Amino acid sequence: MRALLLLLTLSLPAAADERAALYGIWGTPKQCAGEMLKEGGTVPAQPFEIRPGWLRHGQLWCRLIWFPVEKRENGIFTGARALCGEDALRGYRLGFALADDALKIRWTFRVVNGPLRRCPIS
Repeated sequence: MRALLLLLTLSLPAAADERAALYGIWGTPKQCAGEMLKEGGTVPAQPFEIRPGWLRHGQLWCRLIWFPVEKRENGIFTGARALCGEDALRGYRLGFALADDALKIRWTFRVVNGPLRRCPIS
């Protein structure tokens, strides 16, 4: 049992380091520029902000509980349990596939966001 705990403790920082490639602000060119969703509209397109414990997309905030990272030839794949909302939390499972500097986020309800690129820092 002690050996298992030691193994898990030693492996956690490595997984966190691999996942760090996902952290930051990701979006389409329109989202990164903050352009309006519709021409002449008043609602700007919002990029995704991913941090170690949470994800934000516009007014949607989600607490993330990460799954292990799987290394792939051209990137990484990982998943997370997301608890989203304020008053009434809804749970989702998300898949994050990072390949060739493009991120795809897959939601439980069969929506895929991406490919997303890292937004330039302004």
